[in-house]
Amino acid sequence: MLSQEVLDRLKTYVEGDVSLEDFEAWFVPATLEVHRSPDQDAQELTATINLWLAEFSNGDRTEAEIRELFGGLLPRIRLQPRDWLVPTPTSSGSGILSGTRYPGALPPIWVPRIDPVAA
Repeated sequence: MLSQEVLDRLKTYVEGDVSLEDFEAWFVPATLEVHRSPDQDAQELTATINLWLAEFSNGDRTEAEIRELFGGLLPRIRLQPRDWLVPTPTSSGSGILSGTRYPGALPPIWVPRIDPVAA
């Protein structure tokens, strides 16, 4: 589906793997005929991205704002419920850790990409 391909490419921009210029160079020709597609999600997604790109080109938005807006279009990662194992040292002093299980789940959260800080 076109909407998934757009989201995949959008992710590469949001994560900093490609420039906005490179994303736009792919996006414009790839979505030129989207209005003929039966994929309503692709049409709406493309219209939204086109609007924000136009606002950026007009100087109404900064690239930082564009990256944030584009990031908001990406699906969020949901962590699956699980039992959390909390390590505790053993009394034998062997250095082997045992653990205590706590049932529960984290709420759905967005996990952003974390890049190492250059020194």
